[in-house]
Amino acid sequence: MDIEGTTGHWANEDCSSKQSVACMRKQNYTLPACSAGPWKEGQIIYSPGFPFDASSPCDFLLTVDYGKKIEVEIILLEANSCCDRLII
Repeated sequence: MDIEGTTGHWANEDCSSKQSVACMRKQNYTLPACSAGPWKEGQIIYSPGFPFDASSPCDFLLTVDYGKKIEVEIILLEANSCCDRLII
C-alpha cells in the first residue's frame, strides 16, 4: 500500500486485500491545520492537506483597509454535497 502520496494520512484500501504490514504514519509528521494569516497580496491560501482530503473545517477571515477591495479566485473547488461548502 502506497501512503507516500497521502501526506501521512491513512490510505483507504480494500479490507480483503492482503497486506504485509499495517500502515504507518511518517515520522515527525504534523497534521494539516488551517493557516491563520495574515496573508500577503497575491498569496495563495490552501485548505489543510491540499490537494488531499484532510477533513479539517476551516474559516478564513480576509480583511483589508477601508476603501480597499478583496479579489478571490477559486482555482479548484471539489465540493461534496454532504459536507463541503463555500460561503463568500
